[in-house]
This record gives sequence, C-alpha cells and structure tokens, in this order.
Amino acid sequence: MEKLRPSAVGKTVAIFLGIVSALCWIFVSIARDGAIWLMNVLTHSLDRGSIAAKQVTFVNGIIGLVVWIVIGYILGALFAYIYNKFAE
Repeated sequence: MEKLRPSAVGKTVAIFLGIVSALCWIFVSIARDGAIWLMNVLTHSLDRGSIAAKQVTFVNGIIGLVVWIVIGYILGALFAYIYNKFAE
C-alpha cells in the first residue's frame, strides 16, 4: 500500500477547511438568522442564538480562518501519520 505524505495531506485538509471557514464566514455575515438556524439543526436543536455574536468583525473572521487552517493541517498530518502506521 502506498504511504501518505503527512505534509501533503495536512496542506490539503488545511486548504479545504480554510475554504469551508471562509464560506461559513460569508454565510454568517449575509444571513445571520439562517446561519443560527442551521447550527441549531446541526447540533440537535441546541439554542445557539443566545450565544451568537451580533456580527462577525473582520478581525474575528480572520482569526477564525487562521485557526481552522492550522487545525486542518494538524488533523490532516495526524490522519496521514496514523494511516501510515496501520498500512505497514
């Protein structure tokens, strides 16, 4: 079985989560109520409306984007590392 390169998988997942985060940021900025409704549905009707920010600032959006990119890289690299261990 071919081994995965942790760095390549990490970068791939980081880019993917960066795109998802950016789309989410746009969605929340344009349709806040719809985004809160969707989060309530995805979290089994837990009320997210009471804890949601009134608006997402540019700085908070950038911080969230960077955090998700870093998390994506770490998770992707970790996934590839674990996969390679099981594939031996």
